Amino acid sequence: MLWILITSMLNFTTAFGQSVIDEISAPEGRNSTISDLPTERIVKVSPSKRILVLTNSQNSYGKGDFITLVIGEQAVTRALVAKTTDTDSGIKTLKVYNSSLWGQLKAGASVKVVRGDDSFLFRQKATAENEGDPTKIKDEDDLFNDSNILEDEVALDENPNRVIKTDNIIAVSFSRIDGINSDRQTTSYNQFNGSWSFQLEDNIWVEALYGQSLINDFPASTLDTTLSNFEVRAKYTISAPYYSYLMPYVGYQILNATSPGAGVDDGSGNDFEAEKALVEDMKKSQVVFGISLLKRLVPGWFARLELGSDMVNMGFALEF
Repeated sequence: MLWILITSMLNFTTAFGQSVIDEISAPEGRNSTISDLPTERIVKVSPSKRILVLTNSQNSYGKGDFITLVIGEQAVTRALVAKTTDTDSGIKTLKVYNSSLWGQLKAGASVKVVRGDDSFLFRQKATAENEGDPTKIKDEDDLFNDSNILEDEVALDENPNRVIKTDNIIAVSFSRIDGINSDRQTTSYNQFNGSWSFQLEDNIWVEALYGQSLINDFPASTLDTTLSNFEVRAKYTISAPYYSYLMPYVGYQILNATSPGAGVDDGSGNDFEAEKALVEDMKKSQVVFGISLLKRLVPGWFARLELGSDMVNMGFALEF
């Protein structure tokens, strides 16, 4: 009796069981031809095109699915659905099939979506070539194998020669900048500044920096002076341990001081010429040099420290 029961269960499983791969690979009516594929719209594309936000108005795929985007009758890219919301999904590019069409993936563009097995898109290719494709999902184990994903990510890096891959870095910082006081003694003043850096060539940056602060009781006890600092720098990126980057720099600094009340006879009996001279002595133009340290905190964000002949600078930076 027990043997009959076991045999019946095995026959039932053989007749009706279906693996995950069988379900994904099974030809669905809507995926049998390109014209039947669901059409979705690209909402947003990251600068590197590795991440896309895609509509999912027809519920044609879900989180964790492998999908292929199609333009016309050509497969463009293979992607993994990383996150879904009620209307949109975030997908990550794994493999580029057609580099020229890949350049057409822009916000607002319409694409057709293949979920799971996309082999019918390549039936014109030789069977042997398809069998040798390392990105082909052959069994359920491949769904949990990230080796192909890692290899394809390397191939999609914007430029492997760059230490920092992005083109732009903006920063907001607090600095201590050298100047003089009313007794002509060297002193330092607090100043907030902002900067923008652009990567011209691999690891070679140009940076523009501007800061401004108000100095009270300078050049006299009843006067204030606005101190402005403008710099243009050239930097070079060097990789450092602990997700850090060193950026030696050389540049040119223009330090300007303005005090509308200096040299104006207000009846106080001050030495007006001396006031004007102090303001002029605060101004300077010079070549500067130093080094910046960027420490990555989370993806895209850095803590920043700068030591140079122009200032000591601390703040935060964002890459994009």
